[in-house]
Amino acid sequence: MGMPDRLIQKIRQRRFSPLDLIDKANIIEKVLTLTLSGQHAPERESPHFAELLEDFDAFHTEKIRTVVFGGGSGLSSIVGGESRTEGWQGNPFLGLKSIFKDLKVGVCTTDDGGSTGLILKHLEIIAVGDLRKVCLSMMVPDNLKRLYGLRDRQCLALAGLLQGIVNHRFLPDVGTESLTRDEEDARILLDPMALFDPEDRRDCPEDLRKYFSRLGGFILDHPVLSALPLKGNCLGNLYLLASIYRQASGGADRPGSREILRGIQDFGSQIGAPRGSIFPATTTPGQLRFLYGNGVAVYGQNKALVSRRGYPVERVSADYIQKPRVDSRLLRAIRNADLILFAPGSVFSSLMPILQIEAITAAIRANDRAVKVLAASFWVQEGETDVTRRGPGARYSVSDMIEAYNRNVRDGVGNVFTQILVADLKQLPGHVLRNYALQGKIPIFLDRDRVKRLGFEPIEAPVFAREVLDRHSVLHHDPERFALAVKTLLYMKSFLKKPRRRRPWREQILVGRPGRGRASPARYMALVQKKIDDLDLRTQKLRHSFRDLLWRNRDILPGHLDQFVGIKVIPVNRWKRSTEWDKVLGYFDPQDRYLKIHQQLMHGDPERLQEDILIGMGEALLGRYFLEKRLEPLVVDGERVGKIYSIHLAPEQERQSFLKDEELRTYLGLAKMRQSAAHKDVYRIILNGDEGFMAPGLLFGLLYAWYLNNRYGGVADYDMSMVRWKVSDLIPHQTQEMIARRDLIAFFRTVVFRHVDTEVESILAAARKDSRKD
Repeated sequence: MGMPDRLIQKIRQRRFSPLDLIDKANIIEKVLTLTLSGQHAPERESPHFAELLEDFDAFHTEKIRTVVFGGGSGLSSIVGGESRTEGWQGNPFLGLKSIFKDLKVGVCTTDDGGSTGLILKHLEIIAVGDLRKVCLSMMVPDNLKRLYGLRDRQCLALAGLLQGIVNHRFLPDVGTESLTRDEEDARILLDPMALFDPEDRRDCPEDLRKYFSRLGGFILDHPVLSALPLKGNCLGNLYLLASIYRQASGGADRPGSREILRGIQDFGSQIGAPRGSIFPATTTPGQLRFLYGNGVAVYGQNKALVSRRGYPVERVSADYIQKPRVDSRLLRAIRNADLILFAPGSVFSSLMPILQIEAITAAIRANDRAVKVLAASFWVQEGETDVTRRGPGARYSVSDMIEAYNRNVRDGVGNVFTQILVADLKQLPGHVLRNYALQGKIPIFLDRDRVKRLGFEPIEAPVFAREVLDRHSVLHHDPERFALAVKTLLYMKSFLKKPRRRRPWREQILVGRPGRGRASPARYMALVQKKIDDLDLRTQKLRHSFRDLLWRNRDILPGHLDQFVGIKVIPVNRWKRSTEWDKVLGYFDPQDRYLKIHQQLMHGDPERLQEDILIGMGEALLGRYFLEKRLEPLVVDGERVGKIYSIHLAPEQERQSFLKDEELRTYLGLAKMRQSAAHKDVYRIILNGDEGFMAPGLLFGLLYAWYLNNRYGGVADYDMSMVRWKVSDLIPHQTQEMIARRDLIAFFRTVVFRHVDTEVESILAAARKDSRKD
C-alpha cells in the first residue's frame, strides 16, 4: 500500500466530535462560542448542541455568591453597562447584576482625576467617582418598582433621568476655579429636574425628587461641603458626598468608616441599587505612587496618565493616611464567594491598589472553592502599559499584565486568580482595528503559550458589543455578553483549571505595606495653601496657575516653597536674557529671591507657564550657593584648546539653600564639576574646544521640572533617555554616562523629593540587574 493509501486509511479511522467543527483552541472556548453566538447562529440550530444549550439556559445563577472588584469605566460597564454612553438608557438593566442576583462590588478608591480631583483638593475623603458610576450601573428594576411603585416603562424612563442627573457635570469656569455658585447651578443642585423638559419631569417620583432636594440643601448649608466648587464638578459625586456627610453627627469635617459605608448604601439604594451590594475597597483615604524603570517615583494616578514617562512601571503602591480599613461584610462575602471576578480596567490603578490591601488578598487566597477570573482590557493604556519591561518595541501582552500583578502584590498572585478572560479581537473587522490604530490604540496581545507556562488559563471570548461596533465602529464591553461569558465559565467549572497555591516567582519582589505615605491630597493642599498665602503672587491668574501646578505635582515638598518669596512677571522690554539662545523664560534671581518669568508666558500656553515656573523653583532650591563663577580660556603651548568653568561656593550659612552642604557637593559632582584639591570650596569643569556646557543651576532647574513631568525640562528628556539602554548594549564610556544619569535621578528621588524607601531601592537594583541580561 502506497503512502497516500495509508494516509487516507488513517484519516478514515479518526473520529470527529461536532465540537471539532468550532474553530477554537479548547473545549471552554468552543462552548463559549455556542452560548454567545446568538439565537439564530448555525451552531445553535444544530441538533448536536440543542441539549447542551437547553441545559445551559436552565443553569441557575441566582444563588451564586459573586464578588467583583475594579474601578473606572471597566467595572461599571460589566456590572450594568457604561452609563455615560448615549445608548445606555435604552437597556440599562443588563450585565452581571441581571444574572448574578447575589452580587457584591468592591470599588477602588484612589482615583484623583476630574471631578474627584476637585473634591480631594478640599476634603480628606476616599475617591467617590467610581463609586458613583457603580451605584448607577447597579440599578435594578425590581428595586425601583418596590421603592416608587413604577411599571416597566416608567423604570426605563426613570433610568434615563437618573443617567442625566448622576452624570451631570457643571460647566467649569475658564481660567480660575470659582468658589461661588451662580443661581442656575444652585437651582440645579436643589432641583435636578430643572435639567429636563417639563414633560420628562413627570417620570421622576416625587419622593426621589425630594431626596435630591434634601441632598442639595445639605450641601449648601454644610460648613465643609459648601466650600466645594460647583464649577467642573459632577452632580452625582456631590450628592454621594452629601449622603455620606449626612450620616456624620455634629457636622464632622471627616466622616468615619461607618458613615462612609452608610452614605454609599443609602445613595445607591435610593436610585435602585440593592442595599448592601456596593463597598469601597477601603474607607481610608490614600493616593497612588508610581515607580518607573528609570528610577523616577511620583504621586498621582491622573499624573501617570498625562506625563507619558516612556518607561515601564516597576511598582505602584497606595499610600494611605493610616492602615486601610475594610468592611467586615465585604471580607465575609469574599470568603464565602462562589465567583470572584476582577473587572477589566487599568492594570496599575484599578485593581493593583485593591490587591495590595492585605485583608482583601488574604480573604481571596483563603477561598479555595471559588472560580477566580481576571478580565483583561482591550487596549494598552498610555502612561501605564504602553511600555514593557522587555524593552523598546515589545508589544504589551497578557503575560506582561500577569507579571505586573505578581510583582506588585505581596507574595504574588498565586491562588488570587487562575482564569484570564480575554476579548477575542480576531473577530473584529479590519477597518475597526485600523481606525483604532490611527488613534494610537494598541490592543493587548494574548501570548497564549507564555500565559500557560506561567500557570494560568487564557480564555478568549467575543465579549464586545456587536451592535455598537456595527453602528458606530466603537469597541465597548457588552454587559450582556460579558455576563453570559462568566456564566459559561461557571457552567463549565469542572473543565476549568483548578486554582493552586504557588510560591512567588523568582523575580517577584515584596512590596511595601500600605499606610506609610505622606499627607493626603487635602492635607497637602492645606499645607501648601498657607505657603501660597505668604508668597508674593501679583495676579489671580498666577495664583490659580501656581496652585494648580502644586496639585498636579504633589511630590513638591512644602519646604521647596520656602526658597523664594514670590513670582514677578517681567515686561518684554525689561527682560535681560537672550530669548534667541536661552529658550527658558523663567529663572530664580538670588539677589531678591524672586522667580522671574517672561511676560509672554502670561498670554500663552498654560503648560509652558507651569514648566518655566518649575525650572525657576528648581534653581531656587540651590539658593545663593556660589560667591562667584568664572569662564576662562584654557591655553596650552600658546594655543586655546578649551575653557575652564569654575565656581566658588558661598559659606554654608549664607547660601539659603534647600540642600545641606554634603548634598550640594554631591550634586556638583553629579553635574561633572570636580572639587579643587587646593580649595575644597572651588569646583571646576574643563570644556574641550567649543564644547557646550550647562551650568549647575540651570541643569538643576531643568532636571527638577523633568523629574516631575518628563514633558517639561526641555532637552532634559533627551539627555536622560540613555537610562533606558541595557548595559550589555553599551561601550564602557556610554555605560559610565548611563550610570551618571541614574545617579542623578536617584539624587532627585531621595534628596530633592525625599522618596526614601529601602524597598524602592531594592526594586530598582533588581531592575538594573535584569537590564544587564541579553
